[in-house]
Amino acid sequence: MCATNSFLKSLGVEIYASGHRRWIDDAKAQAVAETLEPGATMHAAAGRHGIRPNQLSAWQRMAKQGTAGSLRRGDRRAGLRAADRLRSGRGERARRPSI
Repeated sequence: MCATNSFLKSLGVEIYASGHRRWIDDAKAQAVAETLEPGATMHAAAGRHGIRPNQLSAWQRMAKQGTAGSLRRGDRRAGLRAADRLRSGRGERARRPSI
């Protein structure tokens, strides 16, 4: 867990004694951008950031809707590209056909 905390602190995430974390928008943008890399999975990216895949999915949804702070403002290039790709549909994962 120490390595994870060091990594998260390097991204600017505030970690409190209670274990609660406050994620800055740039860290969210970086996590979302990682999910859009070729061959990347939501589960793997979430694991690298020490969060659950459903949290990362929520951030991705916020980016797509344009409601995620720096993703919307474009303060970070990776976040801006991630938001643009999500809004254009290029970041969508292929869905399984329903049977």
